[in-house]
Amino acid sequence: MAEVSKIPHAVSKDGVHTTGTEIADIKEPILTWNAGKFSSNWKITYSNYLTDYGFEYGEEYDKPAKSIATRLNNIVKKIKEEKELTKVNDATLVECYAFYPEAEEIINKLKGKL
Repeated sequence: MAEVSKIPHAVSKDGVHTTGTEIADIKEPILTWNAGKFSSNWKITYSNYLTDYGFEYGEEYDKPAKSIATRLNNIVKKIKEEKELTKVNDATLVECYAFYPEAEEIINKLKGKL
C-alpha cells in the first residue's frame, strides 16, 4: 500500500489541487462516493489531465486511490455496523482525508445518522 505522504499531490478544502508549486482547478473528484461506497475515479485514471493531479501514469493514481477507497469503505462498514472506531481507524481517517478531504464530510454525516 502506498503511504499518503508519498502521494505527489494534495487537495485543499476549497477544492484547489496542488502539485508542488503548481495550482490547478479540480476537474474530477479524486475519489467517487456512489451507492454508499468510495471508489477510485476512472475518469482520472484514463484522463488527458492526469498530470494535473501529479501523476504520470494511470497506475500511479489508481493504486493509492483504490487503497484509500478500500480503507474508507472498511470504516464506512464499521460505522454502519455501529461499531466503535479505534485509534487506528482514526489515524487511517487522517491519512485518507489528506488524500481526499471531501471524505471527511461524508464520514461525519454517516456518524451523525447513527
